[in-house]
Amino acid sequence: MEEEFNYLDEILNAFHEEKLMSVFHLIQKNEGHLSKNALMYVSKKVKIPLAKLYSASSFYAYFRFKKKGKSTIQICRCLSCHLGGAEEIVQALEEFTGLKPGESSEKWSIESVQCIGLCDKGPAMLLDGYPQTHLTREKLKTLLETCTS
Repeated sequence: MEEEFNYLDEILNAFHEEKLMSVFHLIQKNEGHLSKNALMYVSKKVKIPLAKLYSASSFYAYFRFKKKGKSTIQICRCLSCHLGGAEEIVQALEEFTGLKPGESSEKWSIESVQCIGLCDKGPAMLLDGYPQTHLTREKLKTLLETCTS
């Protein structure tokens, strides 16, 4: 386990608690998420209890504890998208992927976001960073099928 986290040694050797966020960012950049093994390595190296590391990192929505899927869907949950039918799109998304917002599989990561700036084109989402607008159940199904083929 020691060798797989060598990329952390430089920052950990000069560690002080102000660098904790930098450590989390570095782990997520390299691992794709904050893995238990990486956090255990940090805990051992800097003598901070694992529970304290989890507590500090879980406060921020940016940090993930599971790997992201191959494709990321960010579904807009702002008021205008909600009024445009976003809840039906979320239900269809759950049905088609088997995942709820905040969950990931090998194929998909589903995230709820507050606004993606497409309020006049809702319901809307970002699929791997690309806007998808005026969503319907049928359009969503086609997008997801295209993504997995």
